[in-house]
Amino acid sequence: MTNKKISIDVLEKIKKEKIEPISKWNFLLKKWVFWMFFGFSVLLGSFAMSVIMFLVRTSDLDVWSRIDGGIFEMIFMVLPYFWIVIFVLFVFVAYLNFKNTDTGYRYRFSLIVVASLIISIVLGSIFMRVGLARWVNQTFVDHLPYYMQISQNQRNMIMWGQIDSGLLGGRILFVEPGGNFELEDFKMQKWSIINENLVLRDGSRIHEDMMIKIIGERQAEGVFKAYELRPFERRFNFIHKNIDYLPMKGFKKQ
Repeated sequence: MTNKKISIDVLEKIKKEKIEPISKWNFLLKKWVFWMFFGFSVLLGSFAMSVIMFLVRTSDLDVWSRIDGGIFEMIFMVLPYFWIVIFVLFVFVAYLNFKNTDTGYRYRFSLIVVASLIISIVLGSIFMRVGLARWVNQTFVDHLPYYMQISQNQRNMIMWGQIDSGLLGGRILFVEPGGNFELEDFKMQKWSIINENLVLRDGSRIHEDMMIKIIGERQAEGVFKAYELRPFERRFNFIHKNIDYLPMKGFKKQ
């Protein structure tokens, strides 16, 4: 078949099927839409990564020896599976969008995934540093009814309810002048805490309604001696550099 014959057949097909040329702007729009969705997916993945890093960082990994089941049980408790699933989902969406860009076909799956992972870690570290990770986590706690049940927050409450292992967590009801205080744990049980230290290891002072973690020892029924106090939740205000300790949702103020 000659080139002339091919040209004639093509022209006849164009006329017969009424094929119209696609404009340059249409190609450009499609190109930038895929790039935009790729960037958006990486950004959302970075938010998920920042929450993962925040939750793991605040998981008190140093108390693993006190946990029933040891290090493997501790790993099970501290890994935020909900956010890991969200992160993997956005990495996959980012990959699909990048492959549809004008240059995406040149790169292998593994390279795209690794690049997305590195970007997410870098941006996630920044988001965690300025307090966005904590804000995202607290927003989910406040507005999603089942988030506490499927997130690491619920497992943290289980971990800090292992009284016989010396781990107790809850909300401070009131503080006595000498440092002793009354605490309500996650099962709504009240405890008299024997404590001589009004200052936590980060320099803040204990006060009413503070969510607190206690490493210590049960002395009697409803009595717990504290050896170390740690804050449960921290709200970072990166504009004014203030730190505020908030009561966890679900407790009723006395």
